[in-house]
Amino acid sequence: MALNIATIKSLPLQLGSFFNDLKSKIASSSSSGSGSSSSNSLSAGYRQLFLQIIAFILFAALSFWVINQVRVNGPIFNTLKQYQDLVADTLPPAMYPVDAFASYNEAYVASTNFNNEKRDKALANAAKDEAEFKARSEYWRKSLNNEKLQGSLEAVITAGENFFQVANKRYIPALPLGTVAASAPLSDLTAAFEVTKQTGSAFTLEISKENNDLVSSQTSFIKLVLLGLLLLGLVLILLMFFFGKKQTVQSVNLTNQLAQEGQDNQEAVLQLLDEMGDLADGDLTVKA
Repeated sequence: MALNIATIKSLPLQLGSFFNDLKSKIASSSSSGSGSSSSNSLSAGYRQLFLQIIAFILFAALSFWVINQVRVNGPIFNTLKQYQDLVADTLPPAMYPVDAFASYNEAYVASTNFNNEKRDKALANAAKDEAEFKARSEYWRKSLNNEKLQGSLEAVITAGENFFQVANKRYIPALPLGTVAASAPLSDLTAAFEVTKQTGSAFTLEISKENNDLVSSQTSFIKLVLLGLLLLGLVLILLMFFFGKKQTVQSVNLTNQLAQEGQDNQEAVLQLLDEMGDLADGDLTVKA
């Protein structure tokens, strides 16, 4: 009976030591296993998040670049608009001096009829066309960046300058002398105008070719970029699916591990309670 009483008295110490041992085992196992697994899962999670962020940044950057290229006042838009403006200036007026040539012919007819007022008015209109030609020529010399078109542009400008030079140095001084004296300079002026017409037509065709080449090349390039965006988007979706599935599996495994540990703890407590019941039954038997 003394033995049983001593055993019962030592029971709280045994319970305390048992729970302490159980607690230390759980803590050590969880800290060693879950600590390494949590650190590994944490680093893996950061890597997954980093890859997703990088993929999204690339997708957003490429999308912004494509939109910026084709937007109004964007690089492609401005280049095409520049070509259109250049074609508009090459056609009559301003760099194709058809209006000036018409005014010079009108002045010749007025001189034939001895209408000096009409002649001077026609020459004044031709002078305005010449001023506009010089202004637009200077503008395009400074603005055109396409090296392929600069040579043809210079040919158009040179032909126009030669046309107005013939008009100012030979034709206009000959008009007051009569139609006979102005006939030869008028023929030279007509020949100079034909040169401007030919160079202007050739330049217009060259601009049209450059315009078509630009549209074709940029269209092909943008198609490739859009295809790259599509592939990048698919990769991003696959990454999200893969890492999401992996995280789900890790969460399920962790949940199962916690459930197993809880079940083990519950079984240990039940076993301890059974032992306590056995001890109590033994003590009652001794008393009886």
